[in-house]
Formats: sequence, structure tokens, C-alpha cells
Amino acid sequence: MTCGVYKITNTVTGEFYVGQSPDIEKRWSNHRLCCTGKKVSYDCERLKASVAQYGMDAFMFEVIEECDRAVLRERESYWIGCLEPALNGWTSRNGKPYCEKLEQYLQRRREESRKKKAAKANAA
Repeated sequence: MTCGVYKITNTVTGEFYVGQSPDIEKRWSNHRLCCTGKKVSYDCERLKASVAQYGMDAFMFEVIEECDRAVLRERESYWIGCLEPALNGWTSRNGKPYCEKLEQYLQRRREESRKKKAAKANAA
């Protein structure tokens, strides 16, 4: 169970959603359920409409920051301020970096993930 702030990006349009959860994996699962028409305790209409138009395969899910539950809202607010998503929802950045700090952080995470996968493949 990962606690932190996440970003869901439409890879076709560059639009994105920023959210937070004490259980990010469960939240992502609930987003997917919501977008396929299942009833959950909340409804993200903008995300749902975008998934309906582009399909779930057009979306990339990333953890922006893992943090302690006590500072969850504070960290979400930080990233919302950095990324400036309208109403903590979708905004278009035309494929340009929206926040240099975020881009650098995500690039490091992607590189770490690639290295782990390569090490795992070499070990097999």
C-alpha cells in the first residue's frame, strides 16, 4: 500500500489529473472502475469523459510523491500549485513540461524503474 500523490495523464492530449490517497493502488483501481461505468464512492466526470473518448490504454498512471499520511493534503496542494491543474482536474499543457521539478523527478523514477527491470532481466 503506497501513500502519496499521483498523476493520471492522457498520453494523447497531455491533459492530466492530480490526486492523493493513503492507498494509491486502491485509488487507481477505483478510478478504473469509475471510468468503466461501475459505481464507486466518487465520480470524476472529466476523467471519465476523457477515458470514454480516448480509451483507458491512452492513460499513464504515475506516483508523483510518496509521503506520510499526516502530510498528504499538504503535498497534494504543493503539486497542484506546481502543476496548476484547473480545479484539481484536467488542464492542457500542449505536451510541454508543466513543472520542471516534477519532470526531473519523474525522469529519475522512470530511469530507476528501467534499471530495476534490466537488473531483474539480467538476473533471470
